[in-house]
Amino acid sequence: KRNQMFFAAVSSQKNDRNSTKRASFSNHILRYRYILDDERWLYHYKRLEAFRQNNGHCRVPQRATNCSKEDRTLAIWVAKQRWMNSRREEKGGRMRSHHLTDERKRLLEKIQFEFDINIGWA
Repeated sequence: KRNQMFFAAVSSQKNDRNSTKRASFSNHILRYRYILDDERWLYHYKRLEAFRQNNGHCRVPQRATNCSKEDRTLAIWVAKQRWMNSRREEKGGRMRSHHLTDERKRLLEKIQFEFDINIGWA
């Protein structure tokens, strides 16, 4: 009976160490995903800046038949930024994971991004 208690105590310590390692690894993965998300967001932002310089506005057409796959991807990203901003405003400014952050909103406003726009434009 004493051996059973000893093995139970040792195995619970191992489980605690493993769960701590798993939690640490999970936190590391989450930080890495946030870094990747920031890099991806900045990549699209830079593309939108270039679009604005070339076209004089940030209204990326969603349904243009002659646009490239890159432009369609940018149009989807632009529409997502508008959606994320509207979700933020619906919740009274409270931040959620799917809301546009203050920093990102400021960057978009800096290039005169229009958050409210007619349907048919991204």
